[in-house]
Amino acid sequence: METITGLLPHVVKFCPGLNGKKGFDNVFDEVERGLFAIDTHENGLCVFAYKYKSAIRCSLHSVAEQLGKSAHLLKPYACTLWPLVLREPPHAALSICDDALQLPCNKACKEKGTISPEILDSITKIFGVKASDQISRAARNKLPTTRVRLSGPVGRPSLT
Repeated sequence: METITGLLPHVVKFCPGLNGKKGFDNVFDEVERGLFAIDTHENGLCVFAYKYKSAIRCSLHSVAEQLGKSAHLLKPYACTLWPLVLREPPHAALSICDDALQLPCNKACKEKGTISPEILDSITKIFGVKASDQISRAARNKLPTTRVRLSGPVGRPSLT
């Protein structure tokens, strides 16, 4: 939350609606006592989403690019990994969230056989080139699903 709050002066350049009359709008939603999530608009999009040409982009990701930093250092882990799902051991695996293509920010991505460069970048930075290559290969081969098996402690997974 501190990282995101510190980025708000940069974020409002992409999402000017977050710049309120008395400072920045609250971008967090308390889902349980002491547990916060990033808020969404009525249409289901994250408050940090903005339209660029015909695509929906993440302002946190765009700010990271402008600052010359890796997006995974500035974005919450859940955002960096989304729409990826990491299953814990004993059957550790990396897969894609079942409803990912139903959400507004992915509706434009209907062409099979492609993976978003941002998602591949996240996979490479967190899980390595082997995982990224395996997922890209599966997409090119139009496989409906693929799993990247992981072993080792979470945070330093290795392919098996």
